[in-house]
Amino acid sequence: MKAGLSIQFSPGFGASAGSNLSAIIGTCVPRMIPLPYRESVGDTKEQISDKEISEAKVYPNPTTGKINIDFSIPASDQVFFQIINLLGEEIQSWKKDYSQAGTFSEEAELINLSSGIYIVRVISKSIRFNSQIVVQ
Repeated sequence: MKAGLSIQFSPGFGASAGSNLSAIIGTCVPRMIPLPYRESVGDTKEQISDKEISEAKVYPNPTTGKINIDFSIPASDQVFFQIINLLGEEIQSWKKDYSQAGTFSEEAELINLSSGIYIVRVISKSIRFNSQIVVQ
């Protein structure tokens, strides 16, 4: 087994000492989740550099549909929030303007998400943060 792969057993599955288990795991197609972009002057998009990675906290994890995102910004800024599935598809997004530097907490209602793993992305001029969450 490799990290990230799992096997789930159906109710009623049974095994006794000395029995063998064999499983076939289908081919997984790797998919890269693209680096985030931010809008800049003139409607062009500029790729954010790895130098701008910042810390943030996303909780509770796992969640049943509501999360809090705690983060800090060094100056007034527009912050973009995204919820992305493991295929790299944006499921939900919003942005918010902050008029001063500081530490903030953004509460998000995860609308109509199926149980599974998602990525929470926070992007601004000064921060870039990705966190994996589990929706139950």
